[in-house]
Amino acid sequence: MSTDTMFDVSQLLAIGRVQEIVPAPCGTWAAATIASIDEDGAKFIPQLWRIERDPSLSPAPLTDLSYSCRAPSFRYDQSLVFLSNRPTTDKEHNPPKNTDDEPAPSDYFQVFLWSDNTTPTPLTDEPLGVNSYQCAKHADVMVVETPVLPDVIHEDQRSVFEDRKKNGPSSLHYTQMNVRHWDHWLPPQAPHIIVHDKDGRRDLTPNADRAHREGQWHLSADGTKVVITHNQVGMDREDDHVLDIIDISTGNVSHVGSLPRTTYSSVRFSPDGTTLAAIQKTRVEKICGKPHLALFDLTQNAPVALAEDWDCWPEGLEWAEDGQALHIKTRLQTSTWCFRVDIETGTRTRLTPQDGTYENVTLQGDVMWSVFHTLQQPPTDCIVEGVGSEAPSQTLRPTETFEGFYPASVSCKNYTVKSTDDAEVQYFVVSPEGASSAPAGSRPVLFFIHGGPISHWGNWWHWRWNPMPFVAQGFTVVLPNPRGSIGFGQEYIEGIWGNQWGAQCYEDVLSVVDDVLERHQELDEHQMVAMGGSFGGYMVNWLGVKTGERFRALISHAGLYSAATFVATDYPAFWNRFFHDPIYRSDEEAERYFARHKLEAWRAPVLLIHGEKDYRVPIGEALALFEGLQYHGVRSELLVFPDENHWINKPRNIAVWYNSILNFIERHMQQNTP
Repeated sequence: MSTDTMFDVSQLLAIGRVQEIVPAPCGTWAAATIASIDEDGAKFIPQLWRIERDPSLSPAPLTDLSYSCRAPSFRYDQSLVFLSNRPTTDKEHNPPKNTDDEPAPSDYFQVFLWSDNTTPTPLTDEPLGVNSYQCAKHADVMVVETPVLPDVIHEDQRSVFEDRKKNGPSSLHYTQMNVRHWDHWLPPQAPHIIVHDKDGRRDLTPNADRAHREGQWHLSADGTKVVITHNQVGMDREDDHVLDIIDISTGNVSHVGSLPRTTYSSVRFSPDGTTLAAIQKTRVEKICGKPHLALFDLTQNAPVALAEDWDCWPEGLEWAEDGQALHIKTRLQTSTWCFRVDIETGTRTRLTPQDGTYENVTLQGDVMWSVFHTLQQPPTDCIVEGVGSEAPSQTLRPTETFEGFYPASVSCKNYTVKSTDDAEVQYFVVSPEGASSAPAGSRPVLFFIHGGPISHWGNWWHWRWNPMPFVAQGFTVVLPNPRGSIGFGQEYIEGIWGNQWGAQCYEDVLSVVDDVLERHQELDEHQMVAMGGSFGGYMVNWLGVKTGERFRALISHAGLYSAATFVATDYPAFWNRFFHDPIYRSDEEAERYFARHKLEAWRAPVLLIHGEKDYRVPIGEALALFEGLQYHGVRSELLVFPDENHWINKPRNIAVWYNSILNFIERHMQQNTP
């Protein structure tokens, strides 16, 4: 089935993964983080690169693969700082890494000051490392977030932590949910906010425990105050947020935004520090609801809504340099755009010039720095000149980490189809160039069903679910955006809310299947495969019990099997609200659209995949489904990654993931691709 039209998984892994770009205040260059695979092929190591605005100057690496270096930023004096796991002092007693006696990486990340001529200088030596940091734009102030063990003095933090890790005790004691997040149990150490300035090091949150876990925070440009989300358990057992504003000089704390069933994200001070902007989400019974932009006068508790009429989900927020507008990232239709939103009128102006996905956007005057990617273009550092003009120019600045990647001749088409309720459903078809001219019924087709379910397939590059390795094997890959997908209006999102996952969303998927086969006569309806992860895995399981042998094979990655057992997820209160609270009332109602009691109808062979450290969709879902399928005599296989979470992240595991899926499909399909 293999063709020569695209690169394989090894080439996919070899591409440098551009993660962020941060322009220097001078505007002539930017620091970018690009992760590359190490010499053992065991992990991705982020490096810093210098990206010049002048296209005649080539990008150049600032660091090598000896240590992880990420999160570049610039201080008030325009010097570059970053996070790294390079050792800070000999006190860390790291063994030599190699024959050159180069110290091994530390277990803890710290903030370092970059130097062109000497070894980077450590600016912190936090006992348990630094999770994140920010430097004031106009003052010699740096604030870091660091984990701190309760009831242990600063000088003993590391020794006590290391002793407990080595010798125990390992027990964890909780008095309320939540107790896990993503792939780990919530530890005893809690995030604290620490300031480093002319007066030394001070803990601004000395009594913090659960209050700031998974918190979002921001340092004002003048370095005088910090805002951070403060968690409080709400009436529905989900977290509510209050915004704590901490005066750095006095440690005094004031509060704004104390509203029931409300959370905030992307909290940002205005350039003059007098106003806060945030993305506000208020939970409402029986509906999903829409997040919106909010502005706070620091003397008032309640926010003022901005651009509430805009039918979109703002996902990222930064202030414009003039303080008169916000720069917002949002998904509309199939692209991710950046808009300028006037804070007085709510008027929106699109800043990004073309279809695709723009991330990590920063504007300096009429120059925009970002990371840009599409379905066919991996993430690349991007510079747009003349933003706001009639003819902006966009330049991509790939580094040498792109060597070995040769974009193939691939067709990518965008379609819509009317579902059973006449709603328009969008989908992409990605295939080898020229596939449409193949004989009728000769080509295999693979349907990727996205997770979420409130997410979407956009015109973007996906590292974990990339269609190109499958296109390389001759597949046409279909990416549907059924009910619940972002970018098509709030009503469309509401169509997945509640205990109705297997209802209209399922009909949308089948409508796409039927439309693809009608439009593309070269596709073979007897060589169809469906695969998906998380919610997509759920939908594959639902297809398994609803469609008989229509699909030649199914692949369910981290898919939900039962509403009753899914209560073991890391955020059960959220999901119980999502399903309209059926779990503790009626098993029949809760399981209405789940595969658990319908396995006798499953016919297609299926590969189940799961990471054992997955606490979002716990591995018990896969184990219970595998047992049920085996009991009913369904051809089924289980692929487990004991060291992975909801996502498969390690290079060698990624290779196994792609190759195992391709191998499974090959064994269950006719080998007649032309």
